[in-house]
Amino acid sequence: MLPRFDNNEERATAAYNEFLQGAVGKGFGDVSADAFEHGYDTFDALDSIRQTMLNLLAAGLYHALEQQLARACRLCQRRGEGPTQSALASVAVWILENEGIDPSLLPSFARVDELRLVANAVKHAEGNSAVKLRQLRPELFVEYQNAVKDAAGPLDAQWHPRLSVEEPLAGEDLHVSPGLLREYCMAATLFLGELADQLDACAQFWGRAPSPDA
Repeated sequence: MLPRFDNNEERATAAYNEFLQGAVGKGFGDVSADAFEHGYDTFDALDSIRQTMLNLLAAGLYHALEQQLARACRLCQRRGEGPTQSALASVAVWILENEGIDPSLLPSFARVDELRLVANAVKHAEGNSAVKLRQLRPELFVEYQNAVKDAAGPLDAQWHPRLSVEEPLAGEDLHVSPGLLREYCMAATLFLGELADQLDACAQFWGRAPSPDA
């Protein structure tokens, strides 16, 4: 669906021209200014929808990863026993306790954990995850930086205390890009592959016989 929003500027210009042509000669006052505002509103609405989709896709990707990982653990145990929760932290503890493998030591885990912060910030807006994410990915808050520059001059080393993530589910305040979303998709795939390799080498994990009552 995202490619449908790649030409937002063209669609906004078309809306501007259509408004302008329809208003010419009808005594609508400052036609040019009204047409510009109409075009801007069109672009702003389309861009917000696009950003909302990107933010939601990032959050959905993380939770899909959690759910698939928890399900895989239960299936591989062959008895339905496994993590009782799908949260990555709970699944990681279960894998460490049952298989002796620490998922947090895998090379791709850092990026997956960053994705967790993004998912939390998308769902909950301002909070601990958003604070940590600013340190890792300040470019996700670029509009905040622009707002600070406009209102208070050059950016200080610290973030402006009044700025916070308020409406990430409306495409505001948090800006996951298509490129970053692709990075997160690759990281999630790599994480599952790395973990599968570790578990595949663990004979106990794959070779455990079913219990008599399985």
